[in-house]
Amino acid sequence: MPKLIVRNSRHLIAFLIFIGLLFLTVGLGLLVSQISGWWQVDSDKKWIFGIFEFFALFIGGTIAVSQIINCINPFVMLKIDEKGLSFGTGWRYTLYLVPWEAIESATVVSNANFSILQIVKDTSSVQIIVKSGGQIPASLTTSAGIMYVGNNLTLSGDYIDCPAGLIVETVNEKINN
Repeated sequence: MPKLIVRNSRHLIAFLIFIGLLFLTVGLGLLVSQISGWWQVDSDKKWIFGIFEFFALFIGGTIAVSQIINCINPFVMLKIDEKGLSFGTGWRYTLYLVPWEAIESATVVSNANFSILQIVKDTSSVQIIVKSGGQIPASLTTSAGIMYVGNNLTLSGDYIDCPAGLIVETVNEKINN
């Protein structure tokens, strides 16, 4: 029986780490310049500088640290096994199982929007249609990179770590058996 686990793309995680470190570097650079006297902020604008520093250091550091942890063990976005197809829901990608009897079809969807990740990987998305009228709800709150609305499950190509064609091939193989 085919089994496939799709996790968050490390390409996207690396990009987010870069963005977090960029904010952190700018914040630290300006703070060092201010403290050393190379650059001074007007006294009536110090509160704006303080807000910017908080944002750059705290938010940039939080993004970088959380994504480094995510890079070590990326979240499972989709799991395909004998029981069915499970996809990430909620804040921390809690898996929700959809049995094979409830899956109608799976296709690769080409992204019309530009993505910076197109430079390093194929960003085609996956669309899986769930049969309506069953015990599976028509919509669920999902995690980043996953959308489940109107019995349509879409996995964003920017977020998945394997080719969309492989996911579709595995799902269609399980549906046809």
